[in-house]
Amino acid sequence: MSPSPALVRAFLLTLLIMMCPCLNAAELSPAEERGKNLYFNGRSPSGKPILAYFGKDLVEIPGEFATCGSCHGYDGLGRPESGVIPSNVTWKYLTKSYGHVHPNGADHPPFTEQSLKDYMLSGTFPGGQAGDPSMPVYEISEQDLDDLIAYMKLLGTLLDPGLSETDIKVGTLLPAEGRLGETGQAMRGVIEAYFSEINKKGGIYGRNIELVSHHLPAEPEAATNRIKAL
Repeated sequence: MSPSPALVRAFLLTLLIMMCPCLNAAELSPAEERGKNLYFNGRSPSGKPILAYFGKDLVEIPGEFATCGSCHGYDGLGRPESGVIPSNVTWKYLTKSYGHVHPNGADHPPFTEQSLKDYMLSGTFPGGQAGDPSMPVYEISEQDLDDLIAYMKLLGTLLDPGLSETDIKVGTLLPAEGRLGETGQAMRGVIEAYFSEINKKGGIYGRNIELVSHHLPAEPEAATNRIKAL
């Protein structure tokens, strides 16, 4: 039994969603892991509150509603949004020897760990100039700041899971037995053929796509346990 076109499209869409960037924490140190949580979630692992203050009136909101990742992105490069251009906060960029010139004309020396902490706490660029007005200042502990910067030093350097210099491995579960076994085999064939066409055209940014498929047990309980184990 061949899968319907709608089923194939839905499954390929699922694969594309699975390929969305997601940082690999397998090699993070405890400090970097805590920093990752702070960068994306805005919550301290210690349970201490983190507060963000916006604008001249210092409007206060919880840190979890003003996370670094929401403006600067998973890779630290920043994405323009609503007329605001978030800064590149990768460590290589922040510390470049000749400093920075911002779109509004403000310029300042390169950041150090201490001047970055000062900026996040007071909104002042290295050298004493007022910082970006769209950037909040934070009430955050010294330990949390240390952890956050430890993680920020990795931004833009971590490869996504399954990604190497030459290949992109896309993992999925497909039924291999029972009433859906034949459908699973057909879907695997369609996906592999689709990836093969992409690879013939040069892949994605020069990388070949490889499907890594595991069997999905026919029994619902076993299938659920298999998904949870991945």
